[in-house]
Amino acid sequence: MKILRAITFGIFITCLQLISVEAFAENRVLTRLPVGTIKIVEGTNIVKASSGDSTIAKVAAFDHSNIKVFGVKPGWTYLSILDAGGGITVHELEVHVNVGSLKENLINAFPADTCIKIQPILEYIVLRGYVSQDKKADVLKLAQAYVGKATNVIDGLQSIARIDCD
Repeated sequence: MKILRAITFGIFITCLQLISVEAFAENRVLTRLPVGTIKIVEGTNIVKASSGDSTIAKVAAFDHSNIKVFGVKPGWTYLSILDAGGGITVHELEVHVNVGSLKENLINAFPADTCIKIQPILEYIVLRGYVSQDKKADVLKLAQAYVGKATNVIDGLQSIARIDCD
């Protein structure tokens, strides 16, 4: 029974901390971060920093003016920062698929056949733009191979006979 009370109390305190961070945050910031990368978030007189869900983003390290956040997997979470004056800043973190050099690879593979924009959204990438009619399937296949099976490629491409990106 004592163990059950201790667990219940721990869950209550954790929920209370999460509610208080969200409710009393003085500043909210949207921060986008690709999976597998580190982003440095700047602050002033940082006392504490924590991630809401460490399976999505982890606080890699911090000092009194910088926090290193590592994108683990696609999803939404938050980074809460407490400064020495008691101020709280909440960064809403969107960790998304790292498309890195996908666009460069598509341009190199299909130099005269594509005019594509790539937008990562969590575990999806959206391909928009124009592609030669006979190359569309190859473009989608290359994009899927680049991002892997865990990522969904959304086809927003238009097939046309002649490409002119200007």
